[in-house]
Amino acid sequence: MQYFYVWSFLQIVLESLPVSSSGNVILWLYLIENYLDTGFMYAINALDFDFLLHGPTLCIIGLYFAKDWIRFVQKAFGGKRKAFALLLYCAWADLLTGVWYAVFKAIGKDWFPLSLGFVITGLGLLSLWLLSKNDDSHNQELSLYHATLLGMVQGMALLPGLSRFAITYIAARYARYTPGNAFRYSFLIQVPLITAAFLKGCYSFYLFQHKAQLLHPLFGLTILISTIISYFALRWVGTLVIQKRIYLFGWYVLGLAGLAIVLGK
Repeated sequence: MQYFYVWSFLQIVLESLPVSSSGNVILWLYLIENYLDTGFMYAINALDFDFLLHGPTLCIIGLYFAKDWIRFVQKAFGGKRKAFALLLYCAWADLLTGVWYAVFKAIGKDWFPLSLGFVITGLGLLSLWLLSKNDDSHNQELSLYHATLLGMVQGMALLPGLSRFAITYIAARYARYTPGNAFRYSFLIQVPLITAAFLKGCYSFYLFQHKAQLLHPLFGLTILISTIISYFALRWVGTLVIQKRIYLFGWYVLGLAGLAIVLGK
């Protein structure tokens, strides 16, 4: 079970950071796997377990953005019609992401090096420093065109090492959205997707024959601690977004790329 404790902690905490939580899980678990009890890992589907971990992320996003999104919709859209359009655009973005999911499920993702995903994410984040020097962004509503763009980019983030949060935020910033709006939209378009994934994970858990292993108090404590840390991590990232310093994560991600290259990942 040690393997699942570490996996859960990394996945939940790093989901709030623009560093590819799944890529970090792959890399760090590879490094410490020999020191962990991995006997139980073969009894559960890895993808279903990953889906189940979206539950804490949904709670974190809902808690952090609840008031902000309500106020944002009221002030920026000012009506049910535009708010409904926003929901449709988010659904459209997630539909496009689902198409990418089907494509990668068919062709696999082993051909894409983890290190390459980290390099793309890291360089993209660092490019935000240059963007902030000549920033002509402005507050704007999410359009069908940009929802299409973000949905396609979000789908590409299914590849190893590509951070969904980072590259959707980067795409929105280059589309001239303000840092705050780019931050909101990056997480807003994610919500329907991970809600569906979480429900799928719950159903798989219902069918799982070893439920007692995942209902252990120590596992519950791990989830609780990682959720609290992740919430405050998201608040910290929100501050960096306002300060236009989120590009600093690029150095960490490039460091991961170097480590992945050394490990042949």
